[in-house]
Amino acid sequence: MSQQTRKLQQQFFISTLLQVFIPIVAYIAPLLYYFIAWHSEYYNQVFNNLAMIAVGSNGLFATIVMIVVHHPYRVAVKEWILTRSSQ
Repeated sequence: MSQQTRKLQQQFFISTLLQVFIPIVAYIAPLLYYFIAWHSEYYNQVFNNLAMIAVGSNGLFATIVMIVVHHPYRVAVKEWILTRSSQ
């Protein structure tokens, strides 16, 4: 296996880990809060709302991570934005 192929595979692996890990954190943090709040019978509407926003924003987080982490998506989005702004 060539060094270039190995480098590309490592980059892809790291990108994939980031793409999976960041949205998982967006789920785990609110679930951890809900578990602790339920177990300790603690109620805070502000924290409940923030946790629901975090869970609901998972698609947004996943999309942003995909665009930032993967070069072809980044290039396509940049071209799309530049094409739209020049019209």
